Amino acid sequence: MTEKIELFKNIWSYLATNHKVSPDGLKIENPHLIVKELITEVEENRLRNTENRNIFRKKIENFLHSDQYILGVLKADFLLVRDAINTRKENYLLNLCKEIKIKFTSGEYIEFCLRQVGTLLTEESPCDYTFYERILYLSQVIMTELIISGYSLLDIKLILSNAFATYRFVGKSIFSEFPHQLERKKYCVNEILDEEKYSNALKNFINDLTLQQRLDSILYYFKKKTEQAIYLFKIDGLKNLDSIKLGDVTFLSSKSSANIFTRNSFSFQNTNKTEDEEEDYFAAVSVNYLLPHSSAKVAINKIESALDLIALTSNLKIPFYIYTNHWEIFNFAGESLSSHSERDTRMDKFWRRFRGLDLTTYKNSLDSDSIFTAETFGHTIAQLGSANLSNALHWYRKADEATKDSDQLLYYWIAIENVFSIEHLNCAAIKMPTSFWQ
Repeated sequence: MTEKIELFKNIWSYLATNHKVSPDGLKIENPHLIVKELITEVEENRLRNTENRNIFRKKIENFLHSDQYILGVLKADFLLVRDAINTRKENYLLNLCKEIKIKFTSGEYIEFCLRQVGTLLTEESPCDYTFYERILYLSQVIMTELIISGYSLLDIKLILSNAFATYRFVGKSIFSEFPHQLERKKYCVNEILDEEKYSNALKNFINDLTLQQRLDSILYYFKKKTEQAIYLFKIDGLKNLDSIKLGDVTFLSSKSSANIFTRNSFSFQNTNKTEDEEEDYFAAVSVNYLLPHSSAKVAINKIESALDLIALTSNLKIPFYIYTNHWEIFNFAGESLSSHSERDTRMDKFWRRFRGLDLTTYKNSLDSDSIFTAETFGHTIAQLGSANLSNALHWYRKADEATKDSDQLLYYWIAIENVFSIEHLNCAAIKMPTSFWQ
């Protein structure tokens, strides 16, 4: 069982780190995701495109053969959807899909998949390729459910780590990353925590956990309700103002003492600044908070949108710069919830040199790769005779480097448009990495 658990953890970690392609180059799909896409397609385009109808029908049929939850619980519903796709009864199809979606969002599907993972990890069967294929599929669909719920891949990687966490001591205080729900206040006497009593309770709880209970703790994150929180980011490109509120975003100086939030007052104070020192500027943005990295992207997108509006209505002299690798999170009472700080690879010269592409390793990989070699690399695109493919590669890289979701979507879309503009496109003949075509 230990070998199976370690393989499951490794697959989960790999998928969370290399999210574009699974270890076998499989495209990650999920029946919930397909139903959501089908709802969007019907609402926006009435499913007019025949090719799209065929694609959706094929995907529905695939899940009718491969997904145990669909076969056991939603087989009749998916058969109705499959048959309705090729009719002109779009409203009927839309209602069917919305009813199915409710069962996915309720948590029935992810709970079923977690139970299947538990069975696979504990049953007396070999850790062979059949096991690998099954655990890979279940990992993919569970992670996709968490993505749909709003979690980032960084946090999803931590979710499984937390599910298998034990406990640790810092001095006399005990801590555990497992979502245990034991409230410290219940172990207080006259508002003072009984450390020994609480420690024993938490140790016993963690030690008694079964494998299935650990897996089921992932449901805690899936069903977790958001809370209002405030992210604080440093920004370059602003000056000469105490604070200004634009929608959910407030821009403020390090010397500002203004109460800037809409509910309980909160003020940012920088004790390291003196009167003679240059001010720093920050953006404070309110979001529906899940976990730090997941909600950080939402916060950054809100700040970017506010800066886009400022840029449209002002005469910029230098570009704005958000320090996205450093943030603090507060509740509306001004209490700290979390903080994050890491080297900014775009600004730190030492870190960029340390983490930069190792050209020796890259050259060796080219020499051993059948796609192209170092000698043929320079004229590979020229041999193809396509400016569109060259443009597609350029925008594919720009999308990879973009930090804003909307920019990534736009750049990937431009790359796709260039690929489909190539006359007589033969993907098999154009030897590019699998990840590019996907």
